[in-house]
Amino acid sequence: MEVSTIVAALIIGLVMGMTGSGGSILTVPVFVYALGITPLLATSYSLFIVGITGLFGAVYQFRHGRLDSRTALLFSLPSLVGVFVVRKYVIHDLPDMIWQSQNYFLTKDDLIMLAFAIMMVAAAVSLIRDARRPPPVPGLPPKPATRYSLIMAEGLFIGAVTGFLGAGGGFLIVPALVLFTGLTMEKAVGTSLAIIAAKSLVGFAGDLSVLPEMDWSFLLLFTTLSALGVALGSRLCRMISGKRLQLYFGVFLFFFGLAVLIWEILT
Repeated sequence: MEVSTIVAALIIGLVMGMTGSGGSILTVPVFVYALGITPLLATSYSLFIVGITGLFGAVYQFRHGRLDSRTALLFSLPSLVGVFVVRKYVIHDLPDMIWQSQNYFLTKDDLIMLAFAIMMVAAAVSLIRDARRPPPVPGLPPKPATRYSLIMAEGLFIGAVTGFLGAGGGFLIVPALVLFTGLTMEKAVGTSLAIIAAKSLVGFAGDLSVLPEMDWSFLLLFTTLSALGVALGSRLCRMISGKRLQLYFGVFLFFFGLAVLIWEILT
């Protein structure tokens, strides 16, 4: 494994551990553009890596009281349905050629990367907006009661997105947990990691019967390095401003996603 790949694996885990999101959205572009892996296989690899690293991070957060198990279960159940159905019955059945005209054609791989680029830009906007939001003012009225129907609907949607793109969707999960359940940002990050781990591993399970050509030695090594990054990020999140990290990462992700989108359109 090259040094650049090792660094990428550590950074992916580091960002996941510090923010509960974000790092997983880098795995597919790294695999496709840096390592030459096909987009479909890259999304599958991403699900496994995100699932295992998220699990390590969730265990660490649970041991330190920063994980709401009940909320994680409530969000995860519909997510598991969404991700498994998409991975098992939808994405592998899409035709290789989605659309074709005289001057342009759209393949399955193109569709995956275009959707991924759009998701990266959307994630960046969400992260930047959340990072710039002022902290709650002491003495304000308590947040409204937990909105279970909204949590479950968002869980189903994010599960489907995860199944199609191989990204954990933490950039959507963390704000939803804060908004719909009243969790603190710290607990939302820990709970998000548990949700990401569960649905990503279920999505990967849906791939095992249709993608037998997986490179397990590479996958396990990359995952181990990412898990080390998550452990480090979980420690650093108590020492470094998570808001500042979100802002910087959001800006980087915005321009990265924009570059991927332009590349996919022009090539």
